[in-house]
Amino acid sequence: MSQRYIGGLIYNPPGGFSGYFDGSGDYLTLSSNASMDFGTGAFTIECWVQSSVFSVSASASRTIIGNSGNSYTMQLYIETGAGKVVFGNTGSTNLQGTSTVADGNWHHVVVSRSGTGANQTALFVDGIRQAVGTNSQNYTSGTIYIGAFDTANGFWNGYISNLRIVKGAAVYDPTQTTLT
Repeated sequence: MSQRYIGGLIYNPPGGFSGYFDGSGDYLTLSSNASMDFGTGAFTIECWVQSSVFSVSASASRTIIGNSGNSYTMQLYIETGAGKVVFGNTGSTNLQGTSTVADGNWHHVVVSRSGTGANQTALFVDGIRQAVGTNSQNYTSGTIYIGAFDTANGFWNGYISNLRIVKGAAVYDPTQTTLT
């Protein structure tokens, strides 16, 4: 069975829906709200992604989720050139994955922070911890962009499914090397 459109979404058999972003300016937003103030506490960002672009050009990253309306500019994206997942923000060390995900296949991506100390933030791709480090950023509310860095940059080209943002809990323990 092939993919088909149902109510503006893509149905991906055998059992899920995803949003398609064509890389040319479409995105979703969540307005600034205190419920998205992570502060310096724990959080988890999780999703399934499929990049329609097999190589990401050196001129533009592809953003899964971003926020450029505040001083912290949180971003989860596929880096330019190598096509690896990166989580970062202005002023902090980025966590960068080790495997290429700009390959047309579905990938499970997780960022989990249990605190602000050393090795309390981890990036997992397909169940394997690919980066661990320190992220002490105080995340305050701002507009969240899904499928873009902001209104003019980093547009996602592909599918995003089952995006989940959890404030106040590291759903996955950053000290673990694999997810089950």
